[in-house]
Amino acid sequence: MGGWYSIDSRLNRTIISFRSKVLMLPIKRKVPFDYVVYGGSFWWNLNRDCIRHMAAFLKERPEFTRFAKYLFLPDEMFFNTILANSPLRHTLVSSDLRYIDWEKHNPVPPAILTMEDFEALQDSPALFARKFDMHRDSEIFDKIDGELLLNTQAQAIADELLATPVRAAEKVSALGDL
Repeated sequence: MGGWYSIDSRLNRTIISFRSKVLMLPIKRKVPFDYVVYGGSFWWNLNRDCIRHMAAFLKERPEFTRFAKYLFLPDEMFFNTILANSPLRHTLVSSDLRYIDWEKHNPVPPAILTMEDFEALQDSPALFARKFDMHRDSEIFDKIDGELLLNTQAQAIADELLATPVRAAEKVSALGDL
């Protein structure tokens, strides 16, 4: 999970979508049980224990799904809240292993990555990157294929992810905050 944080302030409004319009009503939401609501990235790398915990939790607590249905950006809080309040909390790594540039506006964030970003990509420990546009800069794809995919540490982790997802997830978790 990438940088999860408390979002109790989002509970001060209820979200209703109607005919492609989003209405934010000032109706305070109450969490159906004693949990802190967390938000964060909706890009995850989950191991088997996390997936099993979430499946069991949702089966035992269907009221959580009903609660989340009318929250603003529920995809950014649903799984973050379940896992950050779980016994697995101490095993979570606050990184989604993705390189995303939210600072540069070209024209809107997140930035479309180009050759200008190659050095930052190369220096990043991230295994994934967002976002690219073949029409804007196709050269970066060749540069990534030719230089970054030859990086032995990244390649070893990628090979392990493909071969044994559970052990690879544990290895990535062992790296700590990236």
